[in-house]
Amino acid sequence: MGTVSLVLSLVGMWLLGLIFGILGINAANKGRANNRAMSIWGVSIGVSWVIGIVVLAAIFGFGSGSLFGDRVPYTQLAVGDCIQKPPGWDDAGSDLGAVNVTRVSCGKHHWGQVYYADVLGGATYPGDDAVRTRVEDMCFSDAAAANIVPEHLDQVLVSYIMPTASSWTHDNRHVICFASDEQHTLTTSWVVGPQVAEA
Repeated sequence: MGTVSLVLSLVGMWLLGLIFGILGINAANKGRANNRAMSIWGVSIGVSWVIGIVVLAAIFGFGSGSLFGDRVPYTQLAVGDCIQKPPGWDDAGSDLGAVNVTRVSCGKHHWGQVYYADVLGGATYPGDDAVRTRVEDMCFSDAAAANIVPEHLDQVLVSYIMPTASSWTHDNRHVICFASDEQHTLTTSWVVGPQVAEA
């Protein structure tokens, strides 16, 4: 049983390895086996598998949660939310469509913070240039600027996610404006409002 436990644990069948290892240790303790050390190795490797799986589950999460933040659709972001760099971001604005982003505490290192969010109206997609113009008008408006802490207003680097022709056809017309410094290395909130958590 000790040999079987070790082999099973080594090939990734950790549950069976644990079972046979425990049985092997029990048999050795009762004098029915003499390979107690091999059973202990099988159990140890099996336990290592369990620990590894638990750690990976905690890091990457089941569903949206993880140790590094929550994975959410960008359409669910609200003013004050801080995020890591969106997957596929190329600093050109947004061709991203409906992507998921990692939302984190504003007290931790983050790529940007939502300071304005809105939805574009209109029955038909007005074209890339027209959308970009409207989005920039929103992100650089007085209403948007009012959400930024005044002392940081002159330091803000603005980024945004905007609707695309594809997302428009799926009724996704969300505009999300992000504030950050030039290096995207913020660890504090730059947005005004009680909804911003500094944990």
